[in-house]
Amino acid sequence: MDDRALIADIRFGFGLSDAAKSRDGLLSQLQGPDQAALEFPSFDMKAAYGLFNSYRKARREERSGSAEAAMTAKVARQKALLEIGKAHRAIMARAVFTKTPFRERLVHFWMDHFTVAAKNLPTLVTIPPMIDEAIRPHISGKFVDLLEAADLHPAMLIYLDQQNSIGPNSPVGKRRGRGLNENLARELLELHTLGVGAGYTQGDVRELAKLLTGIRYLPKRGVIHAKNQTEPGPKVILGNTYGQGRADIRTFLEDVSLHPDTARHLARKLAIHFVGGEPDPEFVEQMADAYLRSDGDLSATYAAMLDHPAAWGAMGAKVKPPFEYIASGLRAAGVTRAAMMGDDMRNYRDLVLRPMQLMGQEFGRAPGPDGWPEEAEAWVTPSALAGRLQWALQVARLIAPRTDPRAFIDHALGVGRASEALRFAAHKSQSKEEAIAMILASPEFNRR
Repeated sequence: MDDRALIADIRFGFGLSDAAKSRDGLLSQLQGPDQAALEFPSFDMKAAYGLFNSYRKARREERSGSAEAAMTAKVARQKALLEIGKAHRAIMARAVFTKTPFRERLVHFWMDHFTVAAKNLPTLVTIPPMIDEAIRPHISGKFVDLLEAADLHPAMLIYLDQQNSIGPNSPVGKRRGRGLNENLARELLELHTLGVGAGYTQGDVRELAKLLTGIRYLPKRGVIHAKNQTEPGPKVILGNTYGQGRADIRTFLEDVSLHPDTARHLARKLAIHFVGGEPDPEFVEQMADAYLRSDGDLSATYAAMLDHPAAWGAMGAKVKPPFEYIASGLRAAGVTRAAMMGDDMRNYRDLVLRPMQLMGQEFGRAPGPDGWPEEAEAWVTPSALAGRLQWALQVARLIAPRTDPRAFIDHALGVGRASEALRFAAHKSQSKEEAIAMILASPEFNRR
């Protein structure tokens, strides 16, 4: 396998695969139906609301102090956690078994860009629907459509307290004495579009918060624009004037999505995520220029990324975050669909959910709205490395009876990637389990 094929599989995928490996082959993975989501479905926002509504009701009743109410609350929590676990299993299965790994990697990039860091169970249960309803359908189209779908999804509205943002001079604001919440406006500018340090002011944040008033989630109606909660009058944001309707919000999103700072912010994040290190400014500019020339077309931006030599440079600058590490490990181990999707969730919790937590990446629990860290150092702490070693041993015990370590080293890493020291140590190990664990715990496997 040549270097570019290895890079396509490892840097732009979840390990060695049969997927297309050229520049055009990677881009072709973004076309056609989302087969992975169809094969491994999750639950929608209606089901999510049912889960968290049942949990909230049970918690209210639990305050009565009765043993029966406490048991009801416990059952409601367990049911919600079970469904979240099943959704995570579907997300992991998509990565492990996908025929379009570049598409899956982009889904995870944008999941992190539009992070919802769950503060509680009701927020956590909204994340799987957001992935399927807002992120997955829009990763290869115009960024403005992805931006609108993600930032106005119920999960984001709930997480950033948009439900509590009411125009002070709106009928509801005047009657109830309510006011603005700037969370969504701030993250939209700082994290999702222009980037930290871009040329916007606190005044822009406040004016955007006014523009966004009226946007809220109602379980029986979905996301609505409530005119009686909307701040009246014009809003001046980044030098442009907007009105007070739902169409004005869309116009603002179109304008900010095509701002040069947004183009550079997104391009830089893509470069850091896939290649690592401090990106070459020319690499970033090539992507940003393609983005702006195409009116924010993401596929054109990815094409520009893959056209630059930096995209195909030496690997090893990035450490796989726990999700990627486990997904690539399960792929290398040859886990079957039947084993992954069995009825008993205990095996999945032991094999994936608990190890991810030990490695420092519990599902839906990013440290903040800026998502999981990209720096390699964040994933090589003593506790995280101990979690990886423990997982490598766990998988090695499972597959050792049917696995020859001499073949596994190239199967897992790709021909020619193992150092002579690793190859020698694996061949001289006292047991098959020890050799396989050594390969899965090696820097070559943990880095991309």
